[in-house]
Amino acid sequence: MLSFRELLDTDVPVICGFPRTPAELFYMFPSAQWPLAAGRLMASAAERCESTVVVCGGTIAGYANFIHCTPGHCCSIGNVIVNPQVRRQGVGTYLIRTMIRKAFEGYDARAVRLRCFHANLPGIRLYETLGFRRTGAIPRQCPGGCIAPVYEFELRREGAGYPSCLRASA
Repeated sequence: MLSFRELLDTDVPVICGFPRTPAELFYMFPSAQWPLAAGRLMASAAERCESTVVVCGGTIAGYANFIHCTPGHCCSIGNVIVNPQVRRQGVGTYLIRTMIRKAFEGYDARAVRLRCFHANLPGIRLYETLGFRRTGAIPRQCPGGCIAPVYEFELRREGAGYPSCLRASA
C-alpha cells in the first residue's frame, strides 16, 4: 500500500541513491552534480515547498516537490524520481496525483506545471496519461555540452484532465 509524507532528514541518503546514472540525475535534478550529494538535495528541499516522499511497505518509493507555488494561481512540480526497485508499480502515478491534489486542494492552484526532458519517455507517457498537455519546449544544455529539448507541461484545474486524473485506473 502506498502512502505519502513530508521529507525527513533520514530519507535524503536513500533518495540520493535513486538516480542510477548521471542521465537519470539530470532528468531529476538538472543543476545537480553526479553523484547527488545529500547536502545538495537538502538545500534544494529547503528552497522549495511540499517536499513529498512516497512510502511503499516501509520502503521509500518516490520523491517530488514544488519548485514554487503561488496560491490561487500555479504550482510547478520538480525533482520527481521513483526508487528503481519499485518502478512500473504505480508509484510515479501515485506521486504525481498526490502533488496534483496538494496543488489544487491545498493551494487552490488553477494549474499545475512541470518539465520533462524529451528523452524521458516514461515520464512523458505518465504526464500525458494524467491529463497534462504540452505547452512548449525550451533548450537545456546537458553536462556533455549538447542541447536537449525540455517539454513544458500543464494541467489546468478546469481542464478535461481534472479531477479524472486523480481517479484510479480501471
